[in-house]
Amino acid sequence: MNLTFNIRESLDKGGTYYQTDFERGIAQEAGLPMPTWFQAKHELLPLPKPPSFELFENLLFNVSPATGARLTLRTKTTRLECDCAKANRRLCYELCAGLPKTLSVMALVVGDIRILIAFSLRILEMLQMAVDLAATRVRKNGKDHNRLTQHLIALLLAHITSRAGDPQAHYHIPFPNLTWDPVEQCFKALEFSYILEKKELLARWASAQLMHDLIGLGYDIELTDNRYEIAGVSRELIERFSKQLSNIQKAVTAKEAATKVPLSAAGRKFASLSLRIPKVSQTRHVSCGPRAWETNHLCAEP
Repeated sequence: MNLTFNIRESLDKGGTYYQTDFERGIAQEAGLPMPTWFQAKHELLPLPKPPSFELFENLLFNVSPATGARLTLRTKTTRLECDCAKANRRLCYELCAGLPKTLSVMALVVGDIRILIAFSLRILEMLQMAVDLAATRVRKNGKDHNRLTQHLIALLLAHITSRAGDPQAHYHIPFPNLTWDPVEQCFKALEFSYILEKKELLARWASAQLMHDLIGLGYDIELTDNRYEIAGVSRELIERFSKQLSNIQKAVTAKEAATKVPLSAAGRKFASLSLRIPKVSQTRHVSCGPRAWETNHLCAEP
């Protein structure tokens, strides 16, 4: 399982960035659930269901979706930089979790929706573990430390395709910059550093559990350098559904041929980003099996 991390800080683009993700998640017709709230101790902040982009945007901007009231004591939105006001609100943190290519192909092209069910359940278990690492900063009365809160809110946005339209099951999981301080009895900014420090451990745990699920489903597993794939899936089939990777490899090969020098890791990453396809809101369809369950079969609240 691949797990990446981002921070969204832009006041003008942070919300609209997720609007595209939201629209894709709502429109898709495969075996992953529609947008879903996740919240430990959900009684602390009732969240209207189903989630909508407007409700989520309220959380990003420190507003209660239910009452419209401000959540934390203050909303810092700007900082001075070279005598100019710059956006300074940390809107949210984001984890993105994706399936290896052969698992996506077997689930979405061959139609084994059991893989998507197992993937979704392991994601929820990983979030439950992350809850124990949620914290906030303590700065009152000269103090300078962090306090565990074991409370966070997340939105699960499930997608079935990559930007290039290839079958690629993955979750975007934004965490609004918000947590409940049980000592001060108020909402405060989320301290995400403990989760970030354990990101690789969380990913490896979820990935190992998913591998055991696959073995239980009857699949043979093939170990690679730092991940695993389903054995027996041909390279031809993988390449058929990896258009973006193919384009990147062609660009790297052309660049190396022109310069006579192998590209560094940074050069390969730049080539990848330069060919990255912009997000679009319309659904990209892939040939996939029948839907296995409706969203109410997957409860994201503990």
